[in-house]
Amino acid sequence: TQPLDVFLECVVRHLYTCLFDYDVAVIQAASDALYSLFNSFHHQLTNMLMEDQSELFYPFVSSAKKQKKLVSVNERELEDLMSMFCPDEVFSHRQWVTRIMSAILHSTQLGYLTPVCNFKEDFCNELFPMTIDLVLSTLKKRSCTDLIIDQINKFFARHANTDSSVEVYGSRDSVCTMLKVVHVVRKYTEQQRKINYLSISRAAIFCSAYFTAVMYGELWASEYNSDRGDLDVEGLTQLEYIEEKDCENGQILQNLLREAYTKIGEPDAVYGCGNSHLRDWQTQILHYQYEGRWRSVVEACDMQLALDPTLQLQGLQNALHHCGLYHLAGRVS
Repeated sequence: TQPLDVFLECVVRHLYTCLFDYDVAVIQAASDALYSLFNSFHHQLTNMLMEDQSELFYPFVSSAKKQKKLVSVNERELEDLMSMFCPDEVFSHRQWVTRIMSAILHSTQLGYLTPVCNFKEDFCNELFPMTIDLVLSTLKKRSCTDLIIDQINKFFARHANTDSSVEVYGSRDSVCTMLKVVHVVRKYTEQQRKINYLSISRAAIFCSAYFTAVMYGELWASEYNSDRGDLDVEGLTQLEYIEEKDCENGQILQNLLREAYTKIGEPDAVYGCGNSHLRDWQTQILHYQYEGRWRSVVEACDMQLALDPTLQLQGLQNALHHCGLYHLAGRVS
């Protein structure tokens, strides 16, 4: 399926729904957009719609014979809007995605869809990655793909370094939307190493997209090891080799995979996620929790409290409950 066909199908489906909205302004915006859409893509839409569907949109179809039209993209405008992906200002998700979509639609001569995007956030969210796909498939230029990859890397780097749920980088909706953009952009680059899949994997964990986190974590590991010949030449597994060469990122990767496999419900896979948890007491306790070794959790917590009585240990109360020590657990705050 061509990106344009997917894009048009999504637009028509949403605009048709908007025709029955309770808000007259939404109905007006959808009607105007449908008139312009059928005027611009009459050939593609008439071929796409089935006979019974064509009757539904008959009022919006011009009787004049139209030639097949292709999407055109203003590259200069597209380059100028790239900074909108990673704003310095504080935006809500709705403001952020609407702002970018309006600019992209304008650069592709599809600005008549902007009013509907302003009214309907769900339309904007679904259309965003499809519009990126449409732009990249139209331009077919590596420079454009690289520009978007740069913004993707910046976005997820800033997401990893923010604790604010107000900013767009801490918004689950915004991060999920950018994950969908990554799925699209991957098709258009031969150099996968340009994309920082490790930070994207962390973002997927944030969105509870655990299968996605595993996929991107494995992709990052594969790219990291692409220069290594025989994985067994040093007697190290892929994860151990990465940790040996890059301790910080190696441990991050192991922790991500361990959490993702645990949430997915693959306990056997957890054992293949390396041994970095043995070097840090916090991750060691988490690992015991993953395995259901509650007495080991209690013992590890006891050891840490002996070293620092002021520590606030998460998971101790839950571990005591699992060990049947209910009265003691009730005294642990």
